[in-house]
Amino acid sequence: MNANDPPRTSRPQSLAAAIHAILNQSAGHADEDADLIKEYFRIEIIGKKMVVQTGQPQWDGPYAAEMKWKKVASLPANSTPEEINQAIRDVMANERYFQVCPECEERMPVGYMMDDYCQACGEKNHGVVF
Repeated sequence: MNANDPPRTSRPQSLAAAIHAILNQSAGHADEDADLIKEYFRIEIIGKKMVVQTGQPQWDGPYAAEMKWKKVASLPANSTPEEINQAIRDVMANERYFQVCPECEERMPVGYMMDDYCQACGEKNHGVVF
């Protein structure tokens, strides 16, 4: 931490529980995006703000993606679970960060998309070799 960075504060217990519930929904939940939320989102409290970040895979070679975390929303630290969830849903609906493959209909980070389909469909249906 630099001297100019805002102090990072610990989360109040109720807020920590709310964030945990949002980011760690069970895989069996009816929401098909629960696994994406768990894997590609994180929230930090910095000063008086809650910073929502999404992980976006960046490819340095054909086999290994490095996760780059990008700030995508900033909320007041006292935001409700509903406000946090809405911010996450807004990011998931933004095609700069997540897209739905037209072949398998799976939503995924744009780093796993090719031009017209996801990497898995590229391998399975189009002979793409990684």
